Amino acid sequence: MAQKGSKDFDIEVLKQKIASGRDHTLTVVSDSMIPLIAVGESITVGPIENVATLKVFDIVLFFQGARLNVHYLTRIDHEQGQYITRSLKNPHEQDYPLKRSDILGVITNKKLSIWHKIKILLLS
Repeated sequence: MAQKGSKDFDIEVLKQKIASGRDHTLTVVSDSMIPLIAVGESITVGPIENVATLKVFDIVLFFQGARLNVHYLTRIDHEQGQYITRSLKNPHEQDYPLKRSDILGVITNKKLSIWHKIKILLLS
């Protein structure tokens, strides 16, 4: 994931921009969400106003290890503050659990279609 027009960026600055309520544009550099989001495509990240509004199949931007990722939510446990995501490229592999603080924002210009959701549920 790269900030539009820049190869390097500060994750703390990105967090602040998203948290301030402004949408932010990033360019996708991996194929983990193909066919929904292609390499080189721009995505718009918005803030999460209320964590309780997150739901399964929402596409989120999160920081894990030393990299940014964009995957969809598969499990949500608000009480434990634990969130599980998955990529479209590897729909049978769960990602590691995330904490709320790992999730930077929600993708506002891309949504899983009903077809994607049914396909995911049938393959699970």
